[in-house]
Amino acid sequence: MILVSSCLAGFAVRYDGADAKNDIAAWLVERGQAIAACPEVLGGFGIPRPPAEIAPSKSFSSTRRHVVECTGKDVTEAYELGAARALKIIRRNNITVA
Repeated sequence: MILVSSCLAGFAVRYDGADAKNDIAAWLVERGQAIAACPEVLGGFGIPRPPAEIAPSKSFSSTRRHVVECTGKDVTEAYELGAARALKIIRRNNITVA
């Protein structure tokens, strides 16, 4: 089974409320050959939401990175939750390609 991003499958779940539809990804999901998931939505984010980027740690003693919205809010925990929930979907559905 294949996992594709929900926005690529044509669902309007991007941070700006749009999709990023890819015809091949949508075709695979429509025919049951792929499963669509959005880690941000799985992590509890709304649509739309402020854009976020991975930011390096400001501490020299840590290599941990954080996810920070353009507003400055650290949303690392929500992204980690979404990733953990996506991983459960991957394992439950024997997904081998994403």
